Amino acid sequence: MLADAPAADGSGPLLAAALASDEAFAASRDILRDRARRALPGSVRVQVVTSRGRVGPPRPPGVPTGRATVTTVNGPVRVAVWYG
Repeated sequence: MLADAPAADGSGPLLAAALASDEAFAASRDILRDRARRALPGSVRVQVVTSRGRVGPPRPPGVPTGRATVTTVNGPVRVAVWYG
């Protein structure tokens, strides 16, 4: 979904570029959120968690959640999804 998505500026994978600095993450927040949303059906919520911050709504307590983690050159990225 996001692991192989290219950065808008062509500097490599989107996730690695977004984690390069706090400024890069801030600049990439909307792109990360939009790409994650487009990859899933409308009834599925998604949250992307990185060492630089989070994108997406908080996970509600008690809701079954699927998670996956990918490692980039700039740190791990966890994606959580749930119906909501």
